[in-house]
Amino acid sequence: MQKNISVKAAAVILSAACACGASTAALAGDKKGAEDEQFIAPAHAGISTTYTSLTVNPNGSLKCAGNTSVIPYCNAGISAELQMYDGGWTTIKKWSDHDEDFAAVSSSWFVANRHSYRLKTTHYSYGSKWDQMGSIVKYSGTVFR
Repeated sequence: MQKNISVKAAAVILSAACACGASTAALAGDKKGAEDEQFIAPAHAGISTTYTSLTVNPNGSLKCAGNTSVIPYCNAGISAELQMYDGGWTTIKKWSDHDEDFAAVSSSWFVANRHSYRLKTTHYSYGSKWDQMGSIVKYSGTVFR
């Protein structure tokens, strides 16, 4: 019974460490192996929640907002691009933020009338040394202004 609990505990610890970008060689204390190996994580590794929103303010400007939260022991980042459609999507304004467990952007921007707009957000997770582990790209709904 004790062995079964230890195996489950080790599996949970290994899964959490892998989600934050640690290699199995580093976990085992093999320094040479840790330097030679590259850990390939899923694209969303370490990211727990994302949020992306584009709305029209009463004054006619666009409210651009987004945030990223990550699992414990990871760092968060977000990059937001306000895009306008004019035969193709063109970025007209960028914002970004990064922090230990939560990153957010929130800003209003005045835009030209008679165009469609969207907000593109890229959500990032980083390891303890700010090495990128995962990312997710999201788009808001399209707003015509």
